[in-house]
Amino acid sequence: MASRASWLPRALAQSPRGKPDICYPSRRLAVFVHGCFWHRCPYCRPSFPKTNAAFWQQKFTRNTARDAKYKHMYREAGSQRLVVWECQLKHGLDSTVTLVRELHRGVPESWQVAA
Repeated sequence: MASRASWLPRALAQSPRGKPDICYPSRRLAVFVHGCFWHRCPYCRPSFPKTNAAFWQQKFTRNTARDAKYKHMYREAGSQRLVVWECQLKHGLDSTVTLVRELHRGVPESWQVAA
């Protein structure tokens, strides 16, 4: 995604709240690109591993709990947090880049991206 738009900052910018894949501190905007398998995408619903089910259940539970924690932290800090799913990038890269570009220009205060 970053290679398609030269205005994007360096990937993997450090942030006090998590490690967003793209971060605009002056805009109070963080973009997280979630892998569908690891973060249990609600759109493409990846299959669950058949072996070592207890391990995977704990792993996915910890990942989703951490995601929820960051969502809450960003809301409390008054920042916006956008989650882009891996499947969204595969099926709609141009629209995703357009969304990030528009959010970079400014997020209306009434719009809750951290949903």
